[in-house]
Amino acid sequence: VMGRQTLIGFNYSLLDDENNYEPNPDYYITLLYKRLMGERVLNVSWSATPNDNLGGDDKRNIRVYAHCTPFAAIESEGFSRSFYSMRNAVQWNFPVIPSAISLVILNFEDSIVTIDPSYIPTSKRWSHRSEYHFTAPDIFSRIVLLNEIMLKVTDTGALPEFLSVSKNNDTPIKVMPRSIVFLVIPIEDLSVCEQVTRPEKDLFR
Repeated sequence: VMGRQTLIGFNYSLLDDENNYEPNPDYYITLLYKRLMGERVLNVSWSATPNDNLGGDDKRNIRVYAHCTPFAAIESEGFSRSFYSMRNAVQWNFPVIPSAISLVILNFEDSIVTIDPSYIPTSKRWSHRSEYHFTAPDIFSRIVLLNEIMLKVTDTGALPEFLSVSKNNDTPIKVMPRSIVFLVIPIEDLSVCEQVTRPEKDLFR
């Protein structure tokens, strides 16, 4: 669950009531959080190396959260493969959805943080992950960029597309200063996040 104190009005609401109800940056981040972060929360532990030079007296400037990825998000990211199944002597083609985890990483540091992906479980079948990098010109800005593209509603009032970038699983994860990154990583045989295939009533209706 992700909650905010107000939708409209007061101090830094999700929608800017003084600017034609334009979404503020937190609106987009909240929306992607709801799409990618499932209900099941996973335990995360991590450690910094001596070369990380993290500020402060602990690791609170870097925060990492992990959830099981919802079915719809796994499917929309394209992490599926097709196979054939016999039903009433008719051959049907439908996707098999792997389990996956979604990570959100918050970097409160003034420097880039690099994460070694070798400590993150991955899939042998799916060699890539999806990344969403939220950045801004400064921490007080009401402009937010997703993968270096500014997010804003269209001329017709529709929300913009949330386009991810695909990275190989063995590529280091670079988190820019004062930014938020979402990752979707497919994983085989992760029982805690096992996804059921699309319900039969949807496959064969």
